[in-house]
Amino acid sequence: EEAAELDGYFSDTPLDPKPVYPPLDKSFDAAIIITNLPKVPEAKLDKLTKVVIKLVSRIGALAESDETGFSGVVMPYDKDKDTTLGFCFVEYESPEDAKKA
Repeated sequence: EEAAELDGYFSDTPLDPKPVYPPLDKSFDAAIIITNLPKVPEAKLDKLTKVVIKLVSRIGALAESDETGFSGVVMPYDKDKDTTLGFCFVEYESPEDAKKA
């Protein structure tokens, strides 16, 4: 009975998935670093990230990716100390927006 349900579900055809990556920009022309941010615990990490995104997105469009979940902002976090490190990386879609920032 179970075999009948799975008939055709399994295949002997080998899979060869190919990842799709966005084009790699080796320059940091569209990136900035924001320093002197408050050091917050993990419980407040999302809130701080949302505040930073709201502020920096006023300057220009952030480099976001739905596929990877990248929001344009990376907030380094120290798991041992349970706190952010007081800075973040912001990537804009264009170097012009980064220069305005």
